[in-house]
Amino acid sequence: MANLVLLLDVVFLAAAVGLRTFGQWRRTGDSGWRLGRPHSGAEAAARALMVGSAPLLLAGLFAGSHWGAAALGLPLMLAGLSLAVAAQWNMGAAWRIGVDPTERTELVRDGLYRWIRNPIYSGMVLFAAGQALVTPNAWSLAAVAALLAGVEIQVRAVEEPYLGATHGVRFAEWSGQAGRFAPFVGRKRKSI
Repeated sequence: MANLVLLLDVVFLAAAVGLRTFGQWRRTGDSGWRLGRPHSGAEAAARALMVGSAPLLLAGLFAGSHWGAAALGLPLMLAGLSLAVAAQWNMGAAWRIGVDPTERTELVRDGLYRWIRNPIYSGMVLFAAGQALVTPNAWSLAAVAALLAGVEIQVRAVEEPYLGATHGVRFAEWSGQAGRFAPFVGRKRKSI
């Protein structure tokens, strides 16, 4: 089972990072990576937590714990992989890893983004949660907690403020219609 989970980890990295970066570069001549010096402490913290979750997941895979709910965890891993990759391709030329506050990209509100504002992050967390179900131990749970914290900080303190400042009313309307990480959940209410 460890080999299957490790294979899924490699497939996730290859598809969600490698192939998507290559596709972006072929389409636009730009890798889409915006991971220079963090523009804020929140961005630095989010990066550290999200990147730090990967070795924790790997440690959880080899921690020697019993294999848990593989019948549920493996499908969740596959669903998370599918969601993250589909959402990345759905972004088209607007896809980025990281935020450059001086850059203006198109606000993608079609496809998966019609219902969920951050489906890539939803897919990442779903994948990690599935892996934690397959390998339930302290390392895997710490990985999911770190990833969740990093995603929350990145979305709430970096990406959504950037999108609000860049797209104004269009972002406000969209955030009232699409859930933050799941359909209907986390929609922003209009202020009176």
